[in-house]
Amino acid sequence: MPNIQTVQSKNKLAQALLYWMELEPYSEITVTQICQQAGLVRQTFYRNFSSKEDILLYYMDQLFDQFANQHSAHSSFPELEPIVRDCFCFLSQTRDFLVLLEKNDLFLLMQQSIVKNLDKLVSIPLLLQKLGNPALDRYLRSYIASVFACVLKEWVHSNFAEDVDTLVALTCRLFHGLAL
Repeated sequence: MPNIQTVQSKNKLAQALLYWMELEPYSEITVTQICQQAGLVRQTFYRNFSSKEDILLYYMDQLFDQFANQHSAHSSFPELEPIVRDCFCFLSQTRDFLVLLEKNDLFLLMQQSIVKNLDKLVSIPLLLQKLGNPALDRYLRSYIASVFACVLKEWVHSNFAEDVDTLVALTCRLFHGLAL
């Protein structure tokens, strides 16, 4: 079980970084600014994170944990549509955060987080079984994360112009290109 004080410190640092990202470009935000806003010392920052990117990855992990706690993982690829819909609906509630990622050209971090958290969303072993080659695990994860992150990024870039149904249909069509 994680230390409560550690979790609180991480959450304060994440909120401080998000606060600063609303005010200035990500590249100009310093660790000092983050620590001052969080009311923590630099030592606490470096005890918990090695970089600003680590804070964002932590924050995204928390989002995926929250999502996973609200939804059960779907067991097969043909049933991916409900989980894709749930993901878009869930992430649409984090529009401000998604805009900050897009504005600062940080969607690659979202893709990395999706790869890391993919097991919370779909049954990777079942998908690998359908592919017939467990050694392709990293390619499958990368493909799914790339498709989802790219569609999500374009949705943000278009100022959320399309409705969720359109995005779900598009994303599932792209996923079905796997011929599973």
